[in-house]
Amino acid sequence: MYSKDITERKKINSALEESEQNYSSLFELSPLPMWVFDIRSLKFLDVNQAAIENYGYSREEFLSMSIGDIRPEEDLPLLLELLDQESIPRETVRQGMFRHIKKNGEMIKVDIQSNLIQYKGKPAKVIIANDMTERFNYIRAIEQQNEKLREIAFMQSHVVRAPLARIMGIASMLQNWETFADEREKLLEFLQIAANELDNVVKDISDKTGLAHEFKK
Repeated sequence: MYSKDITERKKINSALEESEQNYSSLFELSPLPMWVFDIRSLKFLDVNQAAIENYGYSREEFLSMSIGDIRPEEDLPLLLELLDQESIPRETVRQGMFRHIKKNGEMIKVDIQSNLIQYKGKPAKVIIANDMTERFNYIRAIEQQNEKLREIAFMQSHVVRAPLARIMGIASMLQNWETFADEREKLLEFLQIAANELDNVVKDISDKTGLAHEFKK
């Protein structure tokens, strides 16, 4: 009976060791930054290679820091509040978007997933950080372009219409040349003014869309 207990205990220990090795491999080989931190002291307990490469800190630097050190100072109250709310164990939590600071000072927006674990006997959290900065910048660029398009639509419907209407009116008058013969010089002057106004509007539209810059290349 005693021998059977020892055998069973060895099997359990072996399974635990294999599980820990698998976890360690998944952690270290993850293409996304991952780290483990102590939920009491907030100190980093472990970081993977992706975190080191993406954030610019060495492993030794990470392990001397807390998770607050990679946050903007004004975001720390929110971080502590969320950690307090998540004190009850639960399954993986998608916490949402947060701002992180790399070693070089670059600010990035990160989507965080976390899970409560026991790490070497300490209550801890394992974090997966997905940098969404490029996606946010892309969305912001689209929004800015849409704003430009709205401005252009307004210009087309209002600003362009005024000089265009004058040009069309003058052209109609010039078709009746004999009737407006005495106003010939004045009509041509007005036509030139309206044409210049329309040209300025077109240049303004080109500037707003970046076309002028493209033409200069």
